[in-house]
Amino acid sequence: MNMRNHRSRMLTLCLLAGCVLMALVITWEFGSSHDWNGTDHVRRGDTIAEPVDLPRGDFELPPIDAFAELVERPLFSNTRRPYEPPVSAQKKPKAKAVPAPDWALLGTVITAEELFALLWDKRNRQFVRLEPGMDSAGWELVAVAPAMITLKRGNASHQIELPRF
Repeated sequence: MNMRNHRSRMLTLCLLAGCVLMALVITWEFGSSHDWNGTDHVRRGDTIAEPVDLPRGDFELPPIDAFAELVERPLFSNTRRPYEPPVSAQKKPKAKAVPAPDWALLGTVITAEELFALLWDKRNRQFVRLEPGMDSAGWELVAVAPAMITLKRGNASHQIELPRF
């Protein structure tokens, strides 16, 4: 227990010595060239310059067009050349997204004799019965599974799942 108190006292004394040393350094730094009220000391041999009255004549700012080159040349670029976006080698036309049909799958029938899907067209508010290979509104039924169908239109395909309750 005595050793712990000794270490604690030594640490306290070291910190106190460091603070006193820092205070002396700060006082010496500020005391050498500044007075505490903010005025500078004048050392021997220093010459004091007399204040000069600068003419306050008719100064006008240059026109804004004179700064056009500064705006065109980026300040934080190494080359100071205007930014040019990279040109892609092959510009592919963006394919328009084919909107998915607004249909709800009501059920599928998969038997040895028949295979079809029963859909509800939400726009036209009518039932649609599709067999594989048939199309409606440009969408062809390509696959029928027990709880899902797959439709295809050109390169686009869309799956509709049977809602789960």
